[in-house]
Amino acid sequence: MTVVATQNQIAAQLHAWKLLPEPERLTELYFTNQPALPTTYLPGDVQAVAFSVHNLEQTSTRYSYVISQLNEKGDQTVVLARGNFTLGKNHYKAATVPVILTDLGSRSLVRVALTNTDDTISYWNEKGGV
Repeated sequence: MTVVATQNQIAAQLHAWKLLPEPERLTELYFTNQPALPTTYLPGDVQAVAFSVHNLEQTSTRYSYVISQLNEKGDQTVVLARGNFTLGKNHYKAATVPVILTDLGSRSLVRVALTNTDDTISYWNEKGGV
C-alpha cells in the first residue's frame, strides 16, 4: 500500500495535532512619545493622549479603547474618551486623543485600555499649584 501526501497536507495535519509552532498572537500598546508625557495637570485643561497600537494578532483586528482618569486610591474613575478602529495584520495606528481632565485630587492616573485585549498603559499626573 502506497500513501501519497503533499507537503501542505502533512503540515496541515501536524498543525492539527499541535506539533508545529504557531505564530504568536499579540497586540503592542505603547505611548507614542513616552518622554513627552505630561507630569502635571489642572482640572479643565486639555491633555493630548498619544498612543500607538501594533497588530500582531495574525489577522485583521478591531480594537476598542477607553481613556480614563483615576484618583490616587483608584476608587474614583472618570471616562474621558472612547473609540475604536480596525487594523490589518502587522499594521500600526498612532492616535492622539484630546481629553479634558477633571479634579480627582492631588495626583491622578491617566489610563489607556484596549477593552478587547486587556492591554493597558498609564501615567501619573500631579495636580498643578498643589
